[in-house]
Amino acid sequence: MAFRALIIDDEAYARGRIKRLLQNYGEILVIGEASDGKTALDLINRTIPDLIFRYSNARVEWI
Repeated sequence: MAFRALIIDDEAYARGRIKRLLQNYGEILVIGEASDGKTALDLINRTIPDLIFRYSNARVEWI
């Protein structure tokens, strides 16, 4: 069974890069991407990911 992952970053290039890296691991399935907090919260509530990859310097008021 694969881990379900969500990627959160405001830069599309960075999200794509993380997604490509994760695709090397068959046990990780990227189920969504978000570029802002509102979208991220919506995706978290709808998809209930096992893993969240978030840009570490991103603003976190929405968490």
